[in-house]
Amino acid sequence: MEISAPSAQRQQIAEIEKQSKDTSQLTATTTETVNKHGERIITAATRRTDQTVHLPNILPRREYLRHIEPLGWTRTQPNDLPQLSPHDITTHAKTIDAHASCDGEKTIVITCSFTRRSVSLKAYKLTPTGYDWGRSNTDRGNNSKGYALAHYEKVPLSVSDRFLGFFVTPEQGSWNYNFMDVSHDADMKYDLILSSPKKFDDELHHSSHFMNFSNEENSDTFSTDRKDRFS
Repeated sequence: MEISAPSAQRQQIAEIEKQSKDTSQLTATTTETVNKHGERIITAATRRTDQTVHLPNILPRREYLRHIEPLGWTRTQPNDLPQLSPHDITTHAKTIDAHASCDGEKTIVITCSFTRRSVSLKAYKLTPTGYDWGRSNTDRGNNSKGYALAHYEKVPLSVSDRFLGFFVTPEQGSWNYNFMDVSHDADMKYDLILSSPKKFDDELHHSSHFMNFSNEENSDTFSTDRKDRFS
């Protein structure tokens, strides 16, 4: 059990409440972008899909990965949060607990926040108390009981425009299940190949949308009293 001064406890409670408030506001986030034609595109996200991360339970196994150890994972988010969320602590702790190849002292979580006209990067690792709490936590919400700022600590992060390495992608080509979450299975089996990742909004990642577009343009199924969205 952690013991701290009342002033420190009050500060910690205030920080957690602030994070909860900030995170709740993210459920209705409005994002504005500009395409190559100079047109403004405004989208509003009202679901919590951008607040959670779902990873497969099985780590990839390939000959060229046999002598490589996992160093962590990167999560993207639309806002720069001041703390590592309870969800990320739980996900990271359970991943370390499930795979012996993950060293808790070496594996980290990098948050990549796409703020307005900028990108913010932060790196965290779990403390022993954070690891113990995360692996036993069953509440993936943002107000998980027992969550504390002492469950993680920031680590130095150096960014370079040069790196030596390679990309591996799922053999089937798709890696993004944001548009087809019903197809994601935590126990799914997959193989990897050396290749460059497809774009986030690649046709393969939401083929059902493209099929709907194709059906609407099909003269056999396109109704005369239906508005042509491409006109």
